[in-house]
Amino acid sequence: MLPHINIRHLIYIDIETVPQYAEYAQLNSAMQEMWAAKHALLRTENETAEGGYLLRAGVYAEFAKIICISMGFFHIDKETNKRTFRIKSFYGDDEKQLLAEFTEVINKHFSDTDLYSFCGHNIREFDIPFICRRLLVNQLPFPALLNLSGKRPWETNNVDTMQLCRGVALLEYDHNRSKTNDNHRVNQRFAYRSPYPQTAA
Repeated sequence: MLPHINIRHLIYIDIETVPQYAEYAQLNSAMQEMWAAKHALLRTENETAEGGYLLRAGVYAEFAKIICISMGFFHIDKETNKRTFRIKSFYGDDEKQLLAEFTEVINKHFSDTDLYSFCGHNIREFDIPFICRRLLVNQLPFPALLNLSGKRPWETNNVDTMQLCRGVALLEYDHNRSKTNDNHRVNQRFAYRSPYPQTAA
């Protein structure tokens, strides 16, 4: 599906997030006002801002924090040529330290932005933007691989498996319709198109 992608050059990531505070009452007045305004936009029926805090605040970077970043990558042993998959997790309650350790590893081992890229599920809309926002909040520098300023999503080399799944779903839909519908002009609307460039890396 993605012949130009070398799995050795992918860094597989996933993050876990939680609300910044255990209870809504722990927010200062300014944060409570901001959360109330945010919660009002969610249009949740019969749910107070206080009740919605623990349920929903953990997915909004301005009200949440990262407690774990897991990353994986393929490693080829130079002597045996054996391929192994290595996993490293950064976790804890100190988000700033967690992020600093993560960026240090990225800068040390995966600094070549023309060679390496991230891979994960919904990373373009959640994981990567969330990490970047929390880096800003904690006043930490961006690693080169996350310095996406001025780039549109399709201008990056990051691989989002959610987008790939959407493409496969459309392909299956097209296949099923073609069995009962001879109108190829309709079917062409649902043909799979990879969101990633097809040129050789």
